Formats: sequence, structure tokens, C-alpha cells
Amino acid sequence: MKTAIGAAVALYLIFAPAVHAESVRQTLDEFGFLGSWAQDCERPADRENVWREVTATDDGARFTESLGAGFVPSSYRVLAAKRAGADGIVLSIELNGHIQQELTMVRRGNRIRTMVNQPFGSDAPVVRDGVVTANGLSTPWLTRCEASRLRAAL
Repeated sequence: MKTAIGAAVALYLIFAPAVHAESVRQTLDEFGFLGSWAQDCERPADRENVWREVTATDDGARFTESLGAGFVPSSYRVLAAKRAGADGIVLSIELNGHIQQELTMVRRGNRIRTMVNQPFGSDAPVVRDGVVTANGLSTPWLTRCEASRLRAAL
């Protein structure tokens, strides 16, 4: 009996990460999150033109956000993803290797926007209802870009 339980646990430990990664990728793919996004695909990244590049990885998915020269890009690892209605998705992420947050995004056609950014363990959201709480500015709508066009602008 102990051998059977030990074998089951071993199989779970071997296959669970791959199944989880596929689930994250599948959820992101179904939502249409993978790919290249920018406020304006024709312009280079800068403080007024965020660029986001989302890629599938062996452990699920990652994305980077760039504000252009002089800024270190933010790096996100998607820990979990679940749909929130027909046009929403909730992501548990790790930012820059150590900050965990929950992001809620909405998609309208070929545009996407962060509506909520809630750090784990904090009652104070960074973004609420699409507005950055620190400065009152609305989060930008990002448009899906053709990868070749975005890379050419880099």
C-alpha cells in the first residue's frame, strides 16, 4: 500500500508542473494574451508608450513591459491564470523575481487593459477600477501589434 501511494505521489510530482504550465498557457492563449502589445505599435517604447511582450515558457508564461531607453523593463512570471467572464482574466504573477501580485485584465477586441493590481498580503491595491491609486491616472489600453512591426520599432 505504501509503495502504491509513494508511486502516485512521485507521478504527481513529475507531471503536475507540466500540467499546470499547460493550463496557464492554454488559459492565456484562449484569452488572447500571448503576443506583442503596445499603446501605439508604430512608436518606440517610452513613458507614454508601454510595450508588453508575452511568451509561453516551459513553466507557463512570462511577459515584460518596457518604457524604453533609460528604464529597466519589468519582468513578470505568470504563476496562475483563470478566466473572469467572457472578456476578463485574473493572473497571479511574480514581478521582477520577488513581488507577488494579482492582476485583473479585460480585453475588448484587439485591446487589453489592467483593471486591478493587488499585491499579495496588502489591503492597498496599486490599480483599482483601471485607475492607478498613487496618481489617479487611468491604466492605458494596449493594442495587439504584429510582432514584426513591434520588433522593427525596437
